[in-house]
Amino acid sequence: EGPSTSAGEEETPVWIRREQEKELKEQDGKLPFGVYLLASGIIAIAAIASIFEYTYQNPIFSVIPPTNFLYKPILGIFVFTGLPLSGYLFYQAIQSANELSESMDKQDGVER
Repeated sequence: EGPSTSAGEEETPVWIRREQEKELKEQDGKLPFGVYLLASGIIAIAAIASIFEYTYQNPIFSVIPPTNFLYKPILGIFVFTGLPLSGYLFYQAIQSANELSESMDKQDGVER
């Protein structure tokens, strides 16, 4: 004997429901949480590296020497925009992962 279902109605398998949910999310336009997390990490590394560039007075990209008038503004832009942007992208990654987790719980029938 198999699982009981009403006449004519069969329960949709979990993998098909997940594929349908995935297609709906792709139409929503949000990025997967891994993309946000990767971007956050790369931007944070670049911002911290800019602090080291300024501290040790290394040329930026081996092109702009520390004596150039653009040296400090370029590094300042990297640091003061990179760190908050990295934090925001990390927050977005967490929000996206939580949404994915909640939707998978809903598909699996787990209630909170």
